[in-house]
Amino acid sequence: MQEPPYGSLFQTIHIPQGGDWIAEAIQHGTLMAVHDGSYQPDLDPTVCSAALALGCSATGRRGVISMAEKTDKHTASNYRGEALGALLHAALMHVCTRDDTSTFQPVRVGCDNMGIVKHARDYKLALPDKQKQADVIRSMRAVIARLPMALNYEHVYAHQDESRGAADLDDMEQLNVIADRIADNQLVHSVAHNEFVTSNFPDEGIRILCNGKKVTAGVRQSIYDEWGKRVAQELMKERGIADEHSFNLIAWDAVEDAMASFSTGFSTFVTKFVSHFGGTKKMLGNWQDTNKSCPSCGQPNEDMSHITRCQEEGRAQMRTESAHVVAQWLLDTHMDEELVEGFMDYIIAGGTKQLVEILDDDSEYLEYAKEHDRLGWDSFLEGRISHSLLEIQRDCLHRAGAYITIKTWSKQFIHHMLCVTHRQWTYRNARTHLKKIEGRTQEDHDRVMNEVRALLAVQPEDLLPTHRHLLQFDAEALGRGSTRDRLLWLNQMESAREAKLAANRRQKQKEKDRRNTS
Repeated sequence: MQEPPYGSLFQTIHIPQGGDWIAEAIQHGTLMAVHDGSYQPDLDPTVCSAALALGCSATGRRGVISMAEKTDKHTASNYRGEALGALLHAALMHVCTRDDTSTFQPVRVGCDNMGIVKHARDYKLALPDKQKQADVIRSMRAVIARLPMALNYEHVYAHQDESRGAADLDDMEQLNVIADRIADNQLVHSVAHNEFVTSNFPDEGIRILCNGKKVTAGVRQSIYDEWGKRVAQELMKERGIADEHSFNLIAWDAVEDAMASFSTGFSTFVTKFVSHFGGTKKMLGNWQDTNKSCPSCGQPNEDMSHITRCQEEGRAQMRTESAHVVAQWLLDTHMDEELVEGFMDYIIAGGTKQLVEILDDDSEYLEYAKEHDRLGWDSFLEGRISHSLLEIQRDCLHRAGAYITIKTWSKQFIHHMLCVTHRQWTYRNARTHLKKIEGRTQEDHDRVMNEVRALLAVQPEDLLPTHRHLLQFDAEALGRGSTRDRLLWLNQMESAREAKLAANRRQKQKEKDRRNTS
């Protein structure tokens, strides 16, 4: 089994009484096999593993084979682990039958991923151009095509042992439980001992490298992605946003995931703001004869970079309030208090201080702070966070035993930072365009502005899903509108917040009633 070209795949083998019984079971049509994958990004986002559990329905014999592969965080995934399991099984079937002229019966094979089941069944069909993990699937299909017997693939539901006892599980379900456990164990062992299989698989047919990295998905998409990265890097360098080194410090996959989770309206705002194509006084001055000074503090040539830096009292107060919102969320998601306080003071300073100036001289985060300051204030407030910050927070989540993944945390953190920016922009526009309330005093006008500022701190999760559209309002249109429209929006927001609080109270009462009756 350890001979090339397939031997390198069989990293860990536990087959009691040797492996001869596997070929015999294939001949008699009594072999059962289930494979499974594992991916634990909080342990190591670059590693996935696979395990194959074997059984003979006639003799009751069992055996397992497992392996783990280290690639990168863009390649490793649950799906790749599942595909590796299918390749592991196909390779074993070929090893057990390649030098035997006997007649072999179909093998019953199970997998809890329906996508892999379909790929194994339809091994003669061409892969889609954008197929993920195409290198593993291509290799698996090539090996299946060379087998002297059929593989009867079926879908097996995962984690059946969590709802039923072992005695109630059939043979395939029991093998699935074993494969799942062995795949997890293999991943943990491989990470601890830095032991992995090669990513050059047998029967791939063709192996393509793009910028020195093996292409594991569709070739066209991989080329497009690499080309897009180079164009973005050149553009950011040209505009002074990030040089080549700083560009590679940024966790672009986290930025992409965050953008994909935003509403259309919020994504449009982010795109305009980051590209510095918003209606600032400097921008409007390019085609209008208008005063280019900041409407809040009077600084000449108001541009997008000034929006989050303005030190006017109301803007500074809004930034302070935003900083406290961010700080509370960071504490709730288990970030180290020292770093939370540093970020809060950094946001309140509004770009006038560097993070290294705020942290203590003996802080364990000084090296990160230097990297953070290299990226700068604009990068932070526009959601371009570094890989190093994610590594720091990954450790914090792990120590706290938190259920939230670093992927989810990074999306939420980027959203919080962009909300700081969005509140500054919205408050600036509301202050600029909000006409004095007809027939009201200046005190009334200031009260409305204070209410607007308070409501700008509302997060989508603070409202019911049916009311979240209220956060996507147009500040300029609201300002140009009538007093009735402005007060209507304020009243709708207050009603929406009350509805959410009432829903929370009802939910708590239901939980209390459930506890009392149990």
